[in-house]
Amino acid sequence: DDKARTSNVSNFRLVCLIDAREKFAAEFASSLNQRWALEVPPKTDMLKARVETLGIGDITWVVETEDENGNKHQWYAGHIIERKTISDLKSSITGTRFKEQKLRLGRMRGW
Repeated sequence: DDKARTSNVSNFRLVCLIDAREKFAAEFASSLNQRWALEVPPKTDMLKARVETLGIGDITWVVETEDENGNKHQWYAGHIIERKTISDLKSSITGTRFKEQKLRLGRMRGW
C-alpha cells in the first residue's frame, strides 16, 4: 500500500535482479556489487545486484523497502530486460512465446 511505500523513504534499496537461469548470472551480480561498492557512498546498502529466478525477463530493477514493523516490500522499478539471440527472437515472434510473454508483461503492475 501507499503508506508502506512512503512511511520510511530513507530505508530503501534499488536492486538489479538477474535471472538465475542466465549464463554467468552469479558472476555478473558479483561484478556489479564490487563496482558499486567503490562508487556508492561507504556504509550504504542502497544499490545491489542479486540472482533470483524471475517470472519474466532476464534482468529487472526493483525498489525494496522495509516498513516500521520490519515488513519487506518490493516494487517493480520500470524496466525488464529480455535478452535474445536473433534466432530466439525469430522463433518467439513466429511461435506462441511472443504472445505469452506479451500477456505476462501486460499483467505487470508492480509486485
